[in-house]
Amino acid sequence: MPRFSRFPLCALATGLCFGTHLHSARAQARISLGPRVGVNVASAKFNYSGTVPYTFTTESVTRLETGVVANINYRHFSWQPALLYAQKGFVLTGTKKPSIVGSSRPARAELTRRLNYLTLPVNVAYTQKASGEGWQVFGGGYVGLLLGGKRTVHNQYEYATGTYFYDSEQPIRPGAEAVEADAFYAQRWDAGLQAGVGYRCGAALLQVTYSAGLTNADVLSALQEPQSYYNRTVQAAFAYLLPVGKQVPKQRINN
Repeated sequence: MPRFSRFPLCALATGLCFGTHLHSARAQARISLGPRVGVNVASAKFNYSGTVPYTFTTESVTRLETGVVANINYRHFSWQPALLYAQKGFVLTGTKKPSIVGSSRPARAELTRRLNYLTLPVNVAYTQKASGEGWQVFGGGYVGLLLGGKRTVHNQYEYATGTYFYDSEQPIRPGAEAVEADAFYAQRWDAGLQAGVGYRCGAALLQVTYSAGLTNADVLSALQEPQSYYNRTVQAAFAYLLPVGKQVPKQRINN
């Protein structure tokens, strides 16, 4: 056989082998899709570099998460993309030391940020069983689009005539910079890493996840001291996964 004709035949044979393997892999993949609902225990890593002598502490807020998740399982590995409405935020308490009576700055300020995101998390899981059931560990990342939020303030002032309180509430708007001086903004996009553990039994999937934002979510306005914060969330979620398309019988999958 002429040498120039061997390469096309070898390439064709290689392509047929690869196509057969790919078809076999697709045939063994188990795809499922379903609703997901969970609870977010959300907080933030807060950094302050202002000139006013405040001492800050952060506390978590409990919020909701809901959406849809897919599970594409091949042997002991699963690819898990999701589309979620995720509520995040935190409580920030600042105490001024020393407290100056009559100062225009509050002696104690409590600020609650509630942020609502449309998030796209993608995880890769290693499962105990090749069917995708049993215990699993997973990791991945997420991208979030801020839909809006709310900022609630509870300030305490110390004067010679007594202690006074001031409460206010403003919306948080998505944006890369503060357009209006008296408005409050947060970055439109958030992104980070996440990891966790889970357990699947039949269609039921329970997961616990820790996610850490890598982008500064704050946008400074003229009313704020220099600061930054990064979203931190512990999530406990339940999903009910329904099969999509033709599934491989479990007895054909090696454990």
